[in-house]
Amino acid sequence: MSDTINDPLESGAHEESLEDKNQDDHHDTQEQIHKTKINRDALYSPEGLLRFKFLLNPIRLLILNILNENSCHSTSDLRKLMDIPWGTFTDHTKALEKKNYVEIKQEFVDDSPTKTICITRSGRYQYNTLLHSLVKTLNL
Repeated sequence: MSDTINDPLESGAHEESLEDKNQDDHHDTQEQIHKTKINRDALYSPEGLLRFKFLLNPIRLLILNILNENSCHSTSDLRKLMDIPWGTFTDHTKALEKKNYVEIKQEFVDDSPTKTICITRSGRYQYNTLLHSLVKTLNL
């Protein structure tokens, strides 16, 4: 992992630009900027971390950490790497899939069925936003 964590909110990954909204009124533009600053301030506080409660589970966080570095893994290899029981692994991967943070695909490799788990764009965004929020909140 790199030492620098970019602010996902600054990259605009999930935000529309003010220009794209074609806001003609300067007051509306300033109000939008003010709201964005308030949202960022709230995000970078201990209370703001509560919005990441789902991801702060150590197993789900580890799954996304590994997948953030290597976009996809076979479920078997990932579970072995994490050294956790299948039931626990399956519960957490299903929960991540339900939130659309990962995608699980059934594929055939060497004529053998294999499940592959990949991080989604939404999962990568949420994971990186959480990391950035932790760094800002803890002043790391």
